[in-house]
Amino acid sequence: MIKNSGSLENWQKFKTIERIKNIKEKYLNKKSVLLDTQSHYEFIKNACELNNIKNFEVILLDCNDLVRNERLNKRGQSHLANQDITNWANFLREESKKYNYTLIDTSNHSIQEMADILRKIIS
Repeated sequence: MIKNSGSLENWQKFKTIERIKNIKEKYLNKKSVLLDTQSHYEFIKNACELNNIKNFEVILLDCNDLVRNERLNKRGQSHLANQDITNWANFLREESKKYNYTLIDTSNHSIQEMADILRKIIS
């Protein structure tokens, strides 16, 4: 992916645009859509602008670092419980403050509880 895009950041930007375009073409004329992704806010905003999507909301689903590492270990992804992922989580938290979008702390919520919360938001 880096080979074709030049950098991980460029790949992420390209994939965000591609996903948003795909969602618009396949689903947005029928219903609201929830896209689960990890991307820079500016990439999401740019992708929506390029696809003439004016009504979108970014929500950061976050958890504290200890809980994230426990969850990664439980699902067999302990290799992701590292400083790079912690730095990425911190970056996303700072972006949520900078661009004033919603941050939901999932640390004390089950998957079902989070599904219910998200269902209410997009209804």
